[in-house]
Amino acid sequence: MKPLNHIIYLVVIAALAVFAWFQSSSKDTNEPITQAAMSDAVEGAPVAELSPEVAEYIEQLEFEVNGLRRALQKEIAAREEREQMEREVNPGSSTSSTVMSAPSGISDGARPFLEARDVHAQFKDEEVDPVWSVEHEQRLIDLMITDEGLRKFSVGNVECKTDTCRLTFVDDIEDPSVFTRELSRAVFQANWDDQRFVTIMQQVEGEEDSLNIYLKRME
Repeated sequence: MKPLNHIIYLVVIAALAVFAWFQSSSKDTNEPITQAAMSDAVEGAPVAELSPEVAEYIEQLEFEVNGLRRALQKEIAAREEREQMEREVNPGSSTSSTVMSAPSGISDGARPFLEARDVHAQFKDEEVDPVWSVEHEQRLIDLMITDEGLRKFSVGNVECKTDTCRLTFVDDIEDPSVFTRELSRAVFQANWDDQRFVTIMQQVEGEEDSLNIYLKRME
């Protein structure tokens, strides 16, 4: 159950508990309890006037509601931080850019790269490690063939250098973010020599028909 739904659920239970107590009090005094009177009592009645069982139950509900509220606030803050980090990734000369991390999360060593302005330009200037590039080009090709989540995508070219690989597509992808997630998952599960990677999607200005996916090794 989501925290917000849980809070609403507990508040409803607390209201029902107080209502049941007032119903019991009404039977003892043979006097009807009006809705206004009950609302005033629920908002302002001291806990001492309630039965010990009801008072203890309400205190427990308040404790749980406060705990869930704090958890919800933390969750909202974490989500806002992630969204802010994505907004700070300026694509530079590109028209769009999307960053997705491996399922294990983003390490401190990855942050300098995530703050980069243009992945496309960085890749053009990156030197080539002949061993690493050949090895990881083959690994990516094999992954595109063997992984069930990646088979349906048609990759036209795979090029790796020293820390970065670039994948280009033969056909347009209806939702590139789906491929980005699948690639991030598949590479994480493959666990190539305990290396960590971050996946970046970027469309270069002037090349709107070409969508590039970059796989960057994190330090």
